[in-house]
Amino acid sequence: MGLEMGAVAGDTYHALAPVVWVDRIQSLRAVVYTLGQAGEISNDQIAFSVRGEFLLIASEFQGGNPSIIDLRNGKTVMRVDGPSARAVWVPAPEGWR
Repeated sequence: MGLEMGAVAGDTYHALAPVVWVDRIQSLRAVVYTLGQAGEISNDQIAFSVRGEFLLIASEFQGGNPSIIDLRNGKTVMRVDGPSARAVWVPAPEGWR
């Protein structure tokens, strides 16, 4: 499995939405993260972190629109549409299924 996304250079490289989950063995691809309204594709900077088999991804600037993606199958486990103060991991994903 892997992820594909754009990047832009500024003070450093920044990842951009949309994020595409890729399973090259089975030739599967799916857009797993966009910013803004559901289904809207926006080229905005994102931040992400992986814990085990899960990916936490959110807007880089405001922490808005956080999502958790299951990297094994590309399914969205949780998505919060709209602004949020912060998106951080708390002790969870280990037994979370």
